[in-house]
Amino acid sequence: MTSDEILHFRTQLSPAIRDSPTCDPLESKFVQRRIQESPVKGSVLRGIPPSLDTIFALLCFLCENNEPLLTSSDFIRSSTLSQPISSLTHPACVALDRIYKHNLPDILDRKMGKNMQDLKFLTLEINYGFNLSNEQVLDWRETELVVLAALITQNCRVEVLWHMRGALRAGWTREDVESVQKVAMAIAKRLAVRTDKVPGLEEISETSND
Repeated sequence: MTSDEILHFRTQLSPAIRDSPTCDPLESKFVQRRIQESPVKGSVLRGIPPSLDTIFALLCFLCENNEPLLTSSDFIRSSTLSQPISSLTHPACVALDRIYKHNLPDILDRKMGKNMQDLKFLTLEINYGFNLSNEQVLDWRETELVVLAALITQNCRVEVLWHMRGALRAGWTREDVESVQKVAMAIAKRLAVRTDKVPGLEEISETSND
C-alpha cells in the first residue's frame, strides 16, 4: 500500500477523527509514540508477527523521513514489570466496565463460563490489564477505534458489535464509528481480506451479546 493510498483513506474518516489532534502536531516525539502504540495495542488482536511486520515498516519509514526520537527509555509499560500480575486485574476491570457496562457479566460468566480460565486470564490481565487499559499515549476513546479497526480486518462479527457499541459509549458519534468501519473495510478489500461477517451499526444491541 502506498503513502498516497493511506492519505486517501485518511480523508474518508469523519472530521472528528481526522482533524482533532490530542497534542500539538509539532511535538514529534509524542506523534512517533502514537504511531508505534497503535500496532502495539492492535497486537492483542492481530498477533505479534503481523504487528512486528507493521512496526518494522513504520520504523523504516520514520528513519528515512524523520529523526528517530524514541529510545529504550520510552517503554511506557515499564512500571508494571516490578508489580505482581494480580495488580493488572484492577485496570483491566476498569477498562472492561467502561466498554461493556451491564453486558460484561454475561460475556464473562455465560459466554466464557468456567472452562476458559486461561483464555479469560489472557483477556483480562494481559490483553486489557497490561496492554489496552494503558492510556499514557492513546486514551480509551482512541483505543476503542484501534480495536474496532483491527477486529473488522479480522472479519469478526460478535466482537465488532461489542466494540462498535463500546466506541459509541466512549463518546464517538455514529458517523465517527461508521467512517472507521468503512475505511477498515476498504483497506481490507485493497489487501484482499474478507469482511463478509462484519455487521452494520444497525445491528448493535444494548441487551444482546450475540
